[in-house]
Amino acid sequence: MSDIPEDPAIRLVDLNHGDLGLPAPGSVFDTGQAAESFAWVMRQAARMLEMRDASADGRSPVCSVEVVGSGEDTMIRELAGQLPNGVIVLSFEGQQVIRTNAPDGSPIGRGVFYLVAP
Repeated sequence: MSDIPEDPAIRLVDLNHGDLGLPAPGSVFDTGQAAESFAWVMRQAARMLEMRDASADGRSPVCSVEVVGSGEDTMIRELAGQLPNGVIVLSFEGQQVIRTNAPDGSPIGRGVFYLVAP
């Protein structure tokens, strides 16, 4: 059993077969509050590295984050360059901020990015 407290924003996922999921409530990067949002992401990244190192079954920590505000693509590209080694922002067809659908297929309307510690 790990001493690392659970975090509802981070899921352990088999990257070859897992669903990356939708953001947990409160998992938001607000470009209008960039400093606070960057700090939150960096705390999540540190926690993800701890979880990855403690994972005995090969699953990887994934943190799905909703992004709101203007300039989101530029802001997330900048964020990706500042993450600690071992944490990345996933890219889908060249896009880091994606528009995704809820499980029922309806669009959630805002952008999402995925932090992963593979």
